[in-house]
Amino acid sequence: MEEVREEYDAEALEYDEKWDDYVQFTVGKTWDRLKPFVRNDQGFTILDVGCGTGSMFLRMHQEVEKEVIMIGG
Repeated sequence: MEEVREEYDAEALEYDEKWDDYVQFTVGKTWDRLKPFVRNDQGFTILDVGCGTGSMFLRMHQEVEKEVIMIGG
């Protein structure tokens, strides 16, 4: 299992560079659909399951208030 994790970790930066246009497009479309459901108030929690290299997580972090709790895994 550790070998697989190390392989994916090593490829993560290359993946983001190679697929950046596609990833940013799909993240944008997904965020447009999710945004109406996000409340910018203290204690609101967002859980991003299977967040991969974290592109969606980064977008949410840029868009929501600091009081929102964000968890990615």
